[in-house]
Amino acid sequence: MATPSNRTWAYRITLSYHEKDVTLQSATRIEMIVPPSIHFEGSENEAGAWFTVDDARGRPLYRRPMGNPFGGVRTMLGGEREFTHVEHSQAEGSIELLIPDLPAAASLTIHASEMENSRAKSPAAAVKQIRWKDITGLAGRKGAR
Repeated sequence: MATPSNRTWAYRITLSYHEKDVTLQSATRIEMIVPPSIHFEGSENEAGAWFTVDDARGRPLYRRPMGNPFGGVRTMLGGEREFTHVEHSQAEGSIELLIPDLPAAASLTIHASEMENSRAKSPAAAVKQIRWKDITGLAGRKGAR
């Protein structure tokens, strides 16, 4: 267990979405080590879905992949094999993320590729940006660091 001087904090957040309208629903600050960040370089040319924790200048501090909640293929249990892939085009649902509490954080940004039409599988674009103070405030920290 971490001592008071070397604690590692994170937020468990829940977002709801209707099509690409994303809303922060809940945030809880927890003592936990999050998975490591993945690369930033070249991400502007990548397809898929991920989130970033960004500083005040919009530079990513942390990046993790996530399933694209806005449509596409999902892996599901069942079918002829143990796991099967199915098309998914649900217009609404929820997203749960575990994000690190970083001192320089200013926002959380969700990025996702289009999954249908002529832009399918094109490089991902920012879908929603959430202010860090909204996350910390909802978690009961009132923006304190």
